[in-house]
Amino acid sequence: VSLEALKYAEEVLGKYSNNIYLGGHSKGGYLALYTGLYLKDKKRIIKIFNHDGPGFILDMPKSFYDIKDRYCKTITNASVFGLLMNKEKYKVVYSDGTVIVDHLSYNWVVEKDHFEEAKLSPRAKKINKGLEDFVKDKSEEEREKLVNTIYKVVKASGERKFTSILKTFWITVPKMILEAKDLSEEEKSLAGESIKLLYDLIVKS
Repeated sequence: VSLEALKYAEEVLGKYSNNIYLGGHSKGGYLALYTGLYLKDKKRIIKIFNHDGPGFILDMPKSFYDIKDRYCKTITNASVFGLLMNKEKYKVVYSDGTVIVDHLSYNWVVEKDHFEEAKLSPRAKKINKGLEDFVKDKSEEEREKLVNTIYKVVKASGERKFTSILKTFWITVPKMILEAKDLSEEEKSLAGESIKLLYDLIVKS
């Protein structure tokens, strides 16, 4: 998917002479970052927006220094997804949704032409610390496999909207693991372990 996003941006730049904005929410935010990092003609990028999407899975490439002044990352005050593997500076915006549901962009509070700013909640900090401890000893390959596995599980659900998954998160996710028949036993185990960790962190925090 990352390569497809990059290819699409290259095609757009090849067809039109305008400069471009790159942006997205959740995985779309990650794809915007990835595209910005590897786009050949970076001078034509006006701004890159990553709205509560995960950070770069691998070590940040040197090309990030070519775009960092044009890169804008936002996370919510109760963020979980946006802090995953995060290595970049970010701005915290206020969402009136609770943990997990805060991720849905229609819960983000807007004041005139900008998001209302906020501070990261103690609960989000605690959840993020637990997630950091979970991945800190994993290799780059294992981290990449973790993110790709979660994506495969979501895709296997057949749900077209992320909102549909979040509304019944604890019921839907176990079903998705069972339905992800193309996953290896290792991937199923990894997905189950990650979801259990997230559940424990949210319930006990």
